[in-house]
Amino acid sequence: MVIRFVLAWVALIGLGWRNVGLVRFRHEVLFAVMGLLGVVICQLFENAAIYYTNASNVALFMSFGPVVTVLLSRIFLHDRFLSCGAVLGCFISIVGAAMMNGSDGEGFLFRPLGDVLAIGSMLGWGVYSVLLDKVDRLGYSQIVIVRKTFFWAIVILLILCTWGITDSGYCSFDGSFSVTLDRDANLERFSSLTNWMNLCFLGILASSVSFVLWNVACKGNGIARSSVILYLTPIVGVAFAALFLGERLPPMSVCGGILIIGGLVIANRRRK
Repeated sequence: MVIRFVLAWVALIGLGWRNVGLVRFRHEVLFAVMGLLGVVICQLFENAAIYYTNASNVALFMSFGPVVTVLLSRIFLHDRFLSCGAVLGCFISIVGAAMMNGSDGEGFLFRPLGDVLAIGSMLGWGVYSVLLDKVDRLGYSQIVIVRKTFFWAIVILLILCTWGITDSGYCSFDGSFSVTLDRDANLERFSSLTNWMNLCFLGILASSVSFVLWNVACKGNGIARSSVILYLTPIVGVAFAALFLGERLPPMSVCGGILIIGGLVIANRRRK
C-alpha cells in the first residue's frame, strides 16, 4: 500500500504541479483525517479483513456502504436524494449484490474480527465521502485534494510500517502489518517487472485517476447519487472475470445483476 500510494502521489504532483502551494493548518488536519479514513482505514481494513473472513462476507458488508453514505449525506449535508424510492432501490441493489457475491457457494458465517474490519472499512469510506463535500467548498482543485489526502495517508502508513518491522507488528493480525527487511526476499520481489507493472496500475490508475474521477463525480452529481452507482462494481467485476479469466457466469450472478440494475433505476428516478 505504501508503494502504491507513493506512486499515486508522485503522479498527482506531475499532473498538478502548478497547484503546489501552502494550505492552512486546519485544512491540513481535515486532509489528514480524510487520508486516515478514505485510504488507511477503508483500503487497509478491507484487504486485512480477507485474512479472517471469506470474500462473500466482506463484499456483503461493503454493499451497505452506499446506503450508509446516503444516510450520512442526508444527516450532515441535507442531501435531498433520500426518498422512499431511493431507499427501496438501494435495498433491491443490496439483494442483487448479495446474490452475486454468494454465487460462489460460500455461505454467510459471522467471523468477528474479519467482519468488524469490513464494517470499519465501509464506515470509513462513508465518512470520507461526507468530508469530501466539506473540502470541495474550500476552493481546492480535485487533484490537490487527492494529493493532500494521499500524502497524509502515506505518513500514517509509514508509521504502521515502522511498527510492522518489530516483532509485535509481525505477530499482530497474522502478519497483515508485517514488513520484512530480508535482502533476498526484497530483491526477488522488487526486481520483478510484473510486480512493478501491477503496482503502477494500482497506483496510477486504480488510485490517483480513480480517486480524482470519484471526487469530480461527487462534486457534479452529489455524494449520495454517486455512491449508489457503486452497486455496479460487482457487475463490472463479474463481467471482467468472464472476459479475461474465462470464468463462467452463474445464473444467480445474472439474476443479481438484473436486480442491481433495476434497483439503480428505481433509486435514481427523479421526482417532478
